[in-house]
Amino acid sequence: SFVTSLDQPKQLKALVETLGFGHLNLDVTVPRVVIFRDSILELFEIELGEDFSADAKSGWLALLNYVGGAIIYVKTYYAERLKVLEDSWKKASDPDYGKPSTAVTQQHSHKASDADAGASEDGQNSDQGQQIEIGGDLSPVNTEASRKSKWSFFSQRRRRAGTEGTEGGATIASQQTSMESPRDQDSKANNMVVVRTFEAMFDFNAAVMGFTSSAWLREVVKTFNNLVTNISNPGRLQEECDVLVLKITKCNAGDVNLAEFKSAMLATLRSLLPKEWDSTHEVAWNWLWDNIERLLRKSLGQPTQWVRSLSTLMDSIDEDTGFELRSNIYQRFFLSAPGGQEHFKQSDTRLHFIADQIMKMTVELFQDPHKMVDDISALGLRHVGYGIPTDLFGPFVTATVDVIGGHCEDPTAIEAFRWSLGLIAKMLTRTITEGSTIVMKAINANSSK
Repeated sequence: SFVTSLDQPKQLKALVETLGFGHLNLDVTVPRVVIFRDSILELFEIELGEDFSADAKSGWLALLNYVGGAIIYVKTYYAERLKVLEDSWKKASDPDYGKPSTAVTQQHSHKASDADAGASEDGQNSDQGQQIEIGGDLSPVNTEASRKSKWSFFSQRRRRAGTEGTEGGATIASQQTSMESPRDQDSKANNMVVVRTFEAMFDFNAAVMGFTSSAWLREVVKTFNNLVTNISNPGRLQEECDVLVLKITKCNAGDVNLAEFKSAMLATLRSLLPKEWDSTHEVAWNWLWDNIERLLRKSLGQPTQWVRSLSTLMDSIDEDTGFELRSNIYQRFFLSAPGGQEHFKQSDTRLHFIADQIMKMTVELFQDPHKMVDDISALGLRHVGYGIPTDLFGPFVTATVDVIGGHCEDPTAIEAFRWSLGLIAKMLTRTITEGSTIVMKAINANSSK
């Protein structure tokens, strides 16, 4: 595809960036690029001989230099973006980020208590002053003159308060607010619901933008943490995107506008990181979603057609045909990977059961991806205890796809079977790799070292 895109610079640049993005987790250096380039050129010279002209060699030399240099450039240039993404996501996904510390909260609480105490003392002194002014004595006074004097005093105060309130334009609400203690005002502020999590803020922004009818957005939000944290791991990122495509398909079989998530996601991050957000964050997060969207669009919209063709294929296999297919699978697998025989020592009945379950799983993954993801993870953890080498999955998948491909004439069904079985193998391989701790390895080897 590089050669066919030489007359289209923008497309060639996108292809090279995608390739460089897939090598982020590899240490690509200039000497290694030179070794790879020279090996390709030597292969062309050996295979083509005189047909490999000087102009062709010069062209291939320039193309390979460009691709190799671009891979190194992408790894160096995007290192800063990856750091920005990592730091900002750690803050945005932390519900406690932005909250005042415990010491500040306690200090504020003590100040509120002191203010309440001061206000209480002032109120008591004021009341005492009024009593002394009214009667001059704290003992009750029952004379008619004293009662008239008291009522006259309160009436004058009420008229003065009404006049001052009218002239000042003060409202009842403002008077009540001013009479509240600092502790009451602080309590009201604390009772306000402040959205601090990414999911809650995303739901709010999606509702404001009118995206509430897009149920698939929830699936992306649930997977978004895995997408962000594995942005520098192309293999894992592709796996997460493939699973996400299946989940999106179950929510909405029609057209999906991925730009909706991008708009709500950027608005959410701006809200959660108001002080840190700048043009660097804007560029980094746009770049992140552009890469994720590119991976999603590879297979988005196809699972609906794939599952129909694959289900038709599996329903057409009767018992005799299935027995023959399963036998051929193991024959091809043992020829390509003889070491696999050490791990398949069960009876023929058990081996046929395993192969039959594998073929059923390829259909079930399309039909119920949520359940199958959990089941495959559990199956992978069981394989950790079995001590199955992960390098056997590749030959087994190849043998199975070849046998099914020789039986089926529908290219869509074959592609669906290959894609589904490959995804299952990647999930099993990752689960086994992550679950193979030092303790498990020692148990499988029956050794204390």
